Amino acid sequence: MQLRQPCPIPSAPPLTVIAVDRREVLSCERVCDVPSEFPVCATDGVETRFAYSVRFSGREVDGMPTLDGVVKTDLRTGATTVAPFPNRALGDCAFVPRPGGVDEDDGWLITTSFDLAGNDPRIELLDALRPEDGPVARIGLPEWWAPGLHCLWVPGQVQ
Repeated sequence: MQLRQPCPIPSAPPLTVIAVDRREVLSCERVCDVPSEFPVCATDGVETRFAYSVRFSGREVDGMPTLDGVVKTDLRTGATTVAPFPNRALGDCAFVPRPGGVDEDDGWLITTSFDLAGNDPRIELLDALRPEDGPVARIGLPEWWAPGLHCLWVPGQVQ
């Protein structure tokens, strides 16, 4: 199987939806040309319209490629928006549904970030309806962490 065109950054794949069954690939569709990684979506069991991922910046820190933007892709239309984080490196993001929300993208995106010098670690929160507007909240963290920290939202209360 071959994609329609090569990815602009060889190590950074475009967002591609691949449908498989137990025996074969049923379809392969490139849905976003923004080089990105770690796609997530709302996980409420209904058909998914939106995917969220983090964009490759084309820069490296300590030999590792950095991620510098949160990408929202409409899987029906291919429309893509990016929330850029200049001079920061991001981890992957998690989708958090808004209590009582009606639309699939009614919620927040959570990601981790630090400046490119490896300082100022934060948790960044974005409105999933309009992530391109930038963070709606930032939480400073007291400790630096290694790049590659992954996010997962688990509803509930800490005991």
